[in-house]
Amino acid sequence: MLTDRATYFTIPDRVYPGSYEPFLDSLLADLRPRIASLRKRFTPYDPSSDRDTGGADLRRSAVEILDQTCIRDKVTLAFALRRLREGQSDVMAVYFRGSDAMQHKFRKYYAAVHDPLLAAFLYDIKDWEKDELGPVIDSYIRFIDESIGRIVKNLDPGTTVIVLSDHDSGYRYDRQIVVRPGALLERLGWTVPGANGIDMNRSRIYGVKDPERADVIRFYANLRGREETGVITPDELDRVLADAASTLRSLRTESGIPLFLEVTPGKSAGRKNGGGDLLARINPDALGGVLSGEGGSLAVSKIASRSPKSGNHRISGILVLSGGDIRKGKRIRGATIYDIVPTLFYLLGLPVAADWVGDPILSAIDGDFVKSHPVRAISTYDDVPFGGRGGPVETEGADEAVRRELRSLGYIQ
Repeated sequence: MLTDRATYFTIPDRVYPGSYEPFLDSLLADLRPRIASLRKRFTPYDPSSDRDTGGADLRRSAVEILDQTCIRDKVTLAFALRRLREGQSDVMAVYFRGSDAMQHKFRKYYAAVHDPLLAAFLYDIKDWEKDELGPVIDSYIRFIDESIGRIVKNLDPGTTVIVLSDHDSGYRYDRQIVVRPGALLERLGWTVPGANGIDMNRSRIYGVKDPERADVIRFYANLRGREETGVITPDELDRVLADAASTLRSLRTESGIPLFLEVTPGKSAGRKNGGGDLLARINPDALGGVLSGEGGSLAVSKIASRSPKSGNHRISGILVLSGGDIRKGKRIRGATIYDIVPTLFYLLGLPVAADWVGDPILSAIDGDFVKSHPVRAISTYDDVPFGGRGGPVETEGADEAVRRELRSLGYIQ
């Protein structure tokens, strides 16, 4: 087992059995110094020589993910090939991350090559970005395809192969805005920082991002009777909200662009579990600017910015089954990701659990095999004892490295 932390730090238990750790270390020692040359397969872009300030941070972030993912996928491939040389297991599961990460980070550059009208409408892509970053997705998919081919070439004859994606990918049409209200609230003096975030005993108004609209900030009065540490009385609420709305509407960048397109009262202002006392929608034209006025300058990027990913998930993925007792030329319809494990268990001659959501994809399997191998069932596998080792696991900073990567891909804020 090769964990998803294997390429971050030298931590214990990155691979099981531990006797494989020297092999892992030797791979990383070889790949890391060569990452610039490995990158050239996918793009001629060099982040160290980027002198174009427009979008440079997003480009460098995208290429940093490309570098990390390339190393991870090459390590994964090397482990898969080594295990096959040592003897094929009953089941081998190999996960390549790059097809997901590349579409999240490079979809807009891909659009400039394949969908120029859409790219012109959604994004501002320079010609040189199109030339240097536009080919990344296609070239990385070719790398994944070649990697799968190398694995298949080393399999025993008759092995059943399942190639599966957990989802499809596509354009992110909304050019989603990510909001972070904390810096604005502090600049306005509405919240006071505390040891664990906000000191609610000294803060009058706080804000959170709207879970339904990415470009909206919900502002709440720290209302006595509603909040445990409320400092604003119900009699003060209307005046406080009116003053706050006036202040938010007055905010301008140095070039005079309003920070918010609109500031409106919440429909359930003052109530418990309401959707905000005030709702303020970010003006996209203010992104990249600097707020001026009382309280000093503040970059709008501290409050709101474009999402770092231009690609998003789609519900349909791909599923290919081949070899063994799989029917040739059969098109699979209606399968879901829940059907994969039941199908795997069925092909291994194991019972299928009744409490699973999915079912074996029998339509993809040879009819004679299905007739001679009826599906067997058990109620559950939850009561099967697990022989793993429990207890705490040392990570030595790997958790934060994983969080940084997930933020860059847009999965978490």
